[in-house]
Parts: sequence; C-alpha cells; structure tokens
Amino acid sequence: MANIAVIGAGVVGLSTAVNIIESVPDARVTIYADRWSPDTVSDGAAGCFGPKLGGPMYPMGIGLDRFKIWGRDSFRHYDAVAHSADSSEAGVFVLSGYELYSKPENVSPYNATELMYNYRELTKEEMKRFPPKYKVGYFVTTLMAECQRYLPWLLKRFKGKGGHVVQQRVQTLQQFCGQYDLVVNCTGIGARELLGDTVLKPMRGQVMRVKAPWIRHYYFTDSDCYIYPGQDAVVLGGVKQYNEDSLEVNEKDKATILKNCLEMVPSLKDAEFKYDWVGLRPSRKPVRVELEEMKFGDDILKVVHNYGHGASGIGLSWGTAVEATHLVMKALRKFPASKL
Repeated sequence: MANIAVIGAGVVGLSTAVNIIESVPDARVTIYADRWSPDTVSDGAAGCFGPKLGGPMYPMGIGLDRFKIWGRDSFRHYDAVAHSADSSEAGVFVLSGYELYSKPENVSPYNATELMYNYRELTKEEMKRFPPKYKVGYFVTTLMAECQRYLPWLLKRFKGKGGHVVQQRVQTLQQFCGQYDLVVNCTGIGARELLGDTVLKPMRGQVMRVKAPWIRHYYFTDSDCYIYPGQDAVVLGGVKQYNEDSLEVNEKDKATILKNCLEMVPSLKDAEFKYDWVGLRPSRKPVRVELEEMKFGDDILKVVHNYGHGASGIGLSWGTAVEATHLVMKALRKFPASKL
C-alpha cells in the first residue's frame, strides 16, 4: 500500500488528494493543512471558470498544449458536477456573462474559448450598454465553482473514499521522511517559506461580497472591475496586485472597486454589504507541476509539486491535479488496471 501525504487544503490540494485516492491503487492518502475551508485563499475567490494563458494580467509561463490539457480536464470535471445531483451542494453551476476589454491587446491569446458553452464577440450595438472605455467584449456561458461550497464537497468526497486529514502546519518536508512513500506539495503561497521558492510571488486580491439577488449575469473586465453572482452573495472586485503581500483591507481599493462596479451596474447601489476579503494568490512563472527527489541528509523524499496558479487556481486546479496524479503513479510505478 502506498502511503501518500498531500500538503494543503485549498482547491488545488483537495482536487489533487481526491484524484490520487480515486486513481492510485491501494493508496492511503492523508491531507496535512493548518487552514481549511472557509479559511483558505480559495474560499475568497469568486470561482468562475475562465483560465487565461498569457497577456499582462495572467503570467503563466507554460506552453499552450499543456495549458489546453489542464483547461480541458478541469472543464470536463466541472461540467460533470454541474449536471449532476450534487450541483447545488458542490456549488458548481452554469453561468453566463460578459468579458469587456479597454485594450484589445489585453485579450488573452488563448483563454479556453473552445471549451466554453458559448463565446461570441459582442456587436457594436451591444457594446453601447457598457461604459465607453471598453472597446471589445464577449458574451460567455461558462461554469462557476463557489469554493465555500465546493471545498467542503471535495473534502466529503475525499473522506468517503477513506482519506485521512491532519490539522497541522508543516514547517519542513523532512518530517515526512521514513513515514510516507511520497509527498504532494500543494501549499500555494506557503511554498515561499516551506521551500524557499523565490520565483513564487504573491498576487494580492481584494473583493467585497454583497447581497444583490437580482444580478444574474457576471461581468469581467481588464480594468480591476468584476462582478460575479453566486448562490448566496455577489462578489465585487477587485485587484491583482503583483508582489504585494498586505492582508489588510485597503479602503482606497475598496472605494475603487465599488466605484467601478457601480459604473458597470448602477443598481448595485441598493446592494446590502456583507463583508470584505483579502488574500494572496500564489503566482509563479511557470506554474510548478513536477516531480522532484529531495535529499535530507541520508534520506531521499519523492515530492510532487503542484502550486503557483495565480488567478487561475480554480480554473486549472482539476487539470493540474490530474497531471500531478500521473506523476505520483510514475514515481510509485502504480497504474490502474486496464478496463478491457
């Protein structure tokens, strides 16, 4: 029996743990984390599926083919959940909305458009509905995965397969030597301290949640303005502040968010404020999904890394979890039986 530890209980960590326990024969999988839902960075995200490759807003540092595989595997997973009886409990559902750009060059060279249910450019007449600073726009039908529901659902699925959990802050990977056959590192921004990864940078995010049940479409822009309706609240955002690590609510940012969102949807002036959120997205170029053998004295520990997704954590989490699971099987030389 393979004894495997997964570190991290955000969307990447839980997705990876579920994939491993459902794919690796006879695996005993344990998740180690000091923060669980609703206190992870993933819980603060709106959860819209729209991973984007390239452009100034999304430095991914990976090749197109690999990105497409991650996006495809993630979309297929969310699509299956959204059309299952678990949709409401999991917080995964179909949502339509608008993507608007003030600068055409900010449109990502590839943003998983071939996976969306609908992705079409807006006409000139349709663009008149929005502030004139936006020069190009698209109407999109995609998927939402609200992590405040989705993470508990993933954890329930993991435990239902016999998975174990440990509430613990991991200070060093050396503690796993001699106890586990392999460790999967999904620590997000925590990898800076755990591994001394200087390539990994924080991408500060700040949003506010309001009660506005009349908002039925989402709005995404390239000008620090987005509006995402969920089952319990509407997320108003936001900022992507690269290499900033303050976790305090910035009142200037909050005022800008509200101003931009009201400009987009004036009826939000009647929305009931719920709470603010600030978090640090783990941004790495390239996103790190790889197998490493780490040496601690005379001990060698096999480690699969899966972190650094930046603002595309939810959109790419299941896809990178699938790849990480393949790396786990490769390292352990364990593969599922052929279904002939």
